[in-house]
Amino acid sequence: MAEFVEDKATQRTLIDYFLTHLADKIHEPYLFGFALYLKSTHYHDEERINLLNAAIPLFIQAQGDEQHGLYAQAYLLYAYYDSHQYEQALRVAQNIPPNAFASHQQAWRDLVNMQLEICCLIKLNQIDNLALKLYDFFIAFNQVEETDVIMPNELAETIQSLVSAQTFQAA
Repeated sequence: MAEFVEDKATQRTLIDYFLTHLADKIHEPYLFGFALYLKSTHYHDEERINLLNAAIPLFIQAQGDEQHGLYAQAYLLYAYYDSHQYEQALRVAQNIPPNAFASHQQAWRDLVNMQLEICCLIKLNQIDNLALKLYDFFIAFNQVEETDVIMPNELAETIQSLVSAQTFQAA
């Protein structure tokens, strides 16, 4: 519920209260990991990486959970990606079935997962099948409802970082 609160200070307070008083790391690893992931979005440095690294084993543990397993996989992907662990993120992305979230009326999550897989491939310089991955992404992008269309921020950031690196090398 805290993710829907717009005021960042209130959101942090709710997340901290949940983690301290309500969360059960042992019996609800996905929810505890999700709260840590949400908390990580409030930081941009070592603290963010620490929170993501704390969430990762919880998502790994929750993958087998019938109710939360698919979401645990998705957030495991996001946590690995956000903590710059691209090889692990790629492995997770490739294990999430195509269109896994479309049946949950969340096709946008499928697009995010595809986008992150492409970004990992680029960052790891595994670009042999990049054209095919981009083609599949653009086809999927055009087949979802307008409400499921995402802003490809991570893909744009990946391309921008490549351009910046080349510009720096040329100078």
